[in-house]
Amino acid sequence: MKTVRVITYLCLGIGALASLYSCTNSTTPEPEIRSTAALQIAVEGAPLLLIYNWNSGSHCLETKITLTENAGISTTINKVDLKFLKGSTVRETRTLSGGNLAANGKLSFDVNLCISDIHDALSIDVAGVNANNQQITSSKNVNIEYISNLQGTYEGPSMGVNGGIKFTDNLTLEITQEGKILTGSWAIADGGPSGTLSGTIVGDDVTAIMELVIPCTGLLNVEATIEGNGFLFKGLFKGTTYCRGDMEGEFSVNRQ
Repeated sequence: MKTVRVITYLCLGIGALASLYSCTNSTTPEPEIRSTAALQIAVEGAPLLLIYNWNSGSHCLETKITLTENAGISTTINKVDLKFLKGSTVRETRTLSGGNLAANGKLSFDVNLCISDIHDALSIDVAGVNANNQQITSSKNVNIEYISNLQGTYEGPSMGVNGGIKFTDNLTLEITQEGKILTGSWAIADGGPSGTLSGTIVGDDVTAIMELVIPCTGLLNVEATIEGNGFLFKGLFKGTTYCRGDMEGEFSVNRQ
């Protein structure tokens, strides 16, 4: 009993002298554990195609961003920042409204927007709070590929040699563009030859085939370039027609 009293009095004395110390057993509180949900970001159509818009004079893209929660914790997404990069520098930012992401669920955003300049990449930064009141963040970078817009009508001169005979004609192209894919038709003025067009865009270069339908059949391989976001379309063609044999030449057409 004496031993117990001595320890008790000693503890009380020490407590009175220095409140920073204690004679009772104690443990240091554990720091709050902050876990991050396994939040996956998926982007449809990467690399993203940035296409010039003739109506607005800006550059536009369309895609779908899907968030997937893999940790089994429901999360409130506060915002999704879209940061357009030139190199490592952020040049433009757009912000999407958030939403509720169920545990192990998906949340999608349809993106259709236009920006003022051409950029190299898009950084997608997501921020929210999960059901455990923990801050959740995730990010993803996606490359951007710029392509010109050839949708529309083009007219201009075409000249070359067909079966050893030189020609100079006025060429009209009617082009439909779906991403990098071109389809359409071509015709020579005043009831001349005509046919179909199909090809692809890579940067400012176009590889295409002009198929001759009237007045006979034939195939012409086209290598062309684009200038002024698609205002000028010019190139070379070479192939064979069943009217006069081999044909080769050049064209330079402007958007109408």
